[in-house]
Amino acid sequence: TRSGQEPYRILRSGKRCRHWCKGQGRITLPCPLHQCDLREFGLIPEFIGRLPIITSVSPLGKDELLRILTEPCDSLVNQYTGLLAMDGVKLEFTPESLNAVADRAIELETGARGLRNILEEVMRDVMFNAPSMRKPRGREKCVVITEDMVRSYSLGMRVA
Repeated sequence: TRSGQEPYRILRSGKRCRHWCKGQGRITLPCPLHQCDLREFGLIPEFIGRLPIITSVSPLGKDELLRILTEPCDSLVNQYTGLLAMDGVKLEFTPESLNAVADRAIELETGARGLRNILEEVMRDVMFNAPSMRKPRGREKCVVITEDMVRSYSLGMRVA
């Protein structure tokens, strides 16, 4: 185990490659990662042999996160809209609210996987109250998610 605060460095082909820094907790891969690097880092060969592909990815930016939220046919926005439509509630997101969700995912460093958790936090009260929001005679009630609603939730706790 490496307990120091200094970055773990690997010298290969004349380049310094910083793969992991305990102090910052971030992964940076300026040069390609090889199996021998994982062995040097301390992983056992039996575990390394079970990794079929070794690759590195860069963090998603705000634009990519916004595309994930809205563009696919089964995007998170469409899923929540459809879920509330079953209860007769029309759901709308303002562009600013989607920007706030993407900002929160970047702030928490959770990337695309954190988008669902952030939206789930914001939507919890709305989903709980959705069945009682239905207007009589089949008319839909409209709920608009705003930037203030997204920003009022912080790490699983609602901020007053």
